[in-house]
Amino acid sequence: MEAYGMSSAAEAAAVALAEPVPTTTLTEHGILPAEDSETSSPNPLAKKPRGRPKAAVGATQQQSPADRALRRRQRNREAAKAFRQRQRAYTTELEQQVAALTAANAELQAKWYFLFSEHQLVQEQLTSLRAFIASLFPLGSAPQQQ
Repeated sequence: MEAYGMSSAAEAAAVALAEPVPTTTLTEHGILPAEDSETSSPNPLAKKPRGRPKAAVGATQQQSPADRALRRRQRNREAAKAFRQRQRAYTTELEQQVAALTAANAELQAKWYFLFSEHQLVQEQLTSLRAFIASLFPLGSAPQQQ
């Protein structure tokens, strides 16, 4: 390239620009390097399809209305069974929470009863100590502090 009047720095820059630059793709999982970007979708921010995948157009037209109704009933049965299982699991979880909270409540009530009894005992001791001190030092004859 010296023949064309380019210096070695310009030549290096031209070679660097001629090489393909590795590209990256921004996805919901971060930035993907060039080798992964070919396998990803052209628009990584595109929304994913929701719901059940649609059946092939030919397959739906080939089924009779009775077959479609039978398949729909089968899917409905499976969905209802899955719902009942989820409902049972949720109910079991709630029952376990109730049992744990009931045990914690009983423990806290026992602790409260113990502390309340102890408080009453300390109150009675304080009252008797005040009476004892008052009997030792009648009003107006309290000891002088030095």
